[in-house]
Amino acid sequence: MKRNPLPKDLSYEDARDVLEREDDKARHSLAHREDAPPETLYYLTTDKDVTVRRDVAANPSTPPQANIILADDQDDEVRCELAGKIKRLLPHLSPDEVAHTRELTIQLLEKLAVDQLPRVRQIVAEEIKTSHEVPREIVLKLAKDSHAVVAAPILEYSPLLTDADLLELVAAAQIEGAMEAIAKRGELNEEIADAVVASLEIPAIAALLSNPSAKIREKTMDQIVDQAEQYAELEGPVVLRKDLSIRTMRRLAEFVAVSLLEVLAKSGDLDNQVTAIVRRRSRGRIKEGDLEGSDEKDHQCDAAARVAKAVKKGKLSDDMVADAVEAGDRAFVIEALAHLVQVSPDLIAQVFDAKSTKGISAVTWKAGLSMRISFKIQQELFKLPAPKLLLARDGVDYPLTQEEMVWHLEYFNLPSEPPAK
Repeated sequence: MKRNPLPKDLSYEDARDVLEREDDKARHSLAHREDAPPETLYYLTTDKDVTVRRDVAANPSTPPQANIILADDQDDEVRCELAGKIKRLLPHLSPDEVAHTRELTIQLLEKLAVDQLPRVRQIVAEEIKTSHEVPREIVLKLAKDSHAVVAAPILEYSPLLTDADLLELVAAAQIEGAMEAIAKRGELNEEIADAVVASLEIPAIAALLSNPSAKIREKTMDQIVDQAEQYAELEGPVVLRKDLSIRTMRRLAEFVAVSLLEVLAKSGDLDNQVTAIVRRRSRGRIKEGDLEGSDEKDHQCDAAARVAKAVKKGKLSDDMVADAVEAGDRAFVIEALAHLVQVSPDLIAQVFDAKSTKGISAVTWKAGLSMRISFKIQQELFKLPAPKLLLARDGVDYPLTQEEMVWHLEYFNLPSEPPAK
């Protein structure tokens, strides 16, 4: 049996002895110990062994002065460990806390909030997203971060963002995913809902509709219904909304998919007259042959067969997908990506319906395809104007970090592990 290098009840002398005799195993154990003297943990912040420094960074008993030193450590994991314990340090930011300790804790938070590594900032954002104790300027800085993985948790959850802040953030939103995060906030008021709808960002409007606590004016809902006539991806979220007026339901009954008409008809809020109208229109559409999904489903089945054939012959490549994009063969491209990512084509279709530039880049990256495929899809299938295109870095490379790729894959409920080399 291996002997524990440190006694159960650790004394100051025991800890000092470890440092004096330079016992590697004992130093590792000491770095873990929450009952280690603050002086010894401070000393270990400059240990030559990075795993010791990581353990000291994760230790909640590490003194504030030592945390400040570790915030400048060259090892990314050390700083990530620090960020991961921020939430445990926050209770110490109470007004009656010793002024110097409070100042050092805030200084640590400020350092980590501007760390060069997005993952560190992301961990900080996740840790403090629901906190009332952190300085507002730090929250605002994270909310305006250029990486969605950092900004989104703050935008969706932070109680320190005022309505004025949110309106300003909606107006200035430039990163994909920021508007959706705001649209998901609890108890979103009517003015902010108006601003989200006015942005014409379809994924954000869909998120707003799916947010049961968001307050949406009748006039704003009329605008959404107008948009739903043009963008099929809004039909489902608006039909499932629980607070629709009878007038809005009647409007929706005139154009939504047959399957969604039944959803409307089964709503407990409909009176007998409107239920009869919806059912009559549903039957009428079916009799008239308005089975709008049938042709598309046939085409999708054909595309699946063509992809399967290409896979069998070992020809499903960058060039084949690029040719399909240029030919406008959306069904084949979706099936090809679904095969490469190993998911249902419906999940890939959601990314296409959202016209998400970063989402499709994450998908093609996950599929093992080049950035040129992502660019072609944006240009040829999404039909996006030049200013909205996500361009390659240095002409060929993906412009997103791996952390951003993973975030966008998870956003669309896709597997987020990096592609096999």
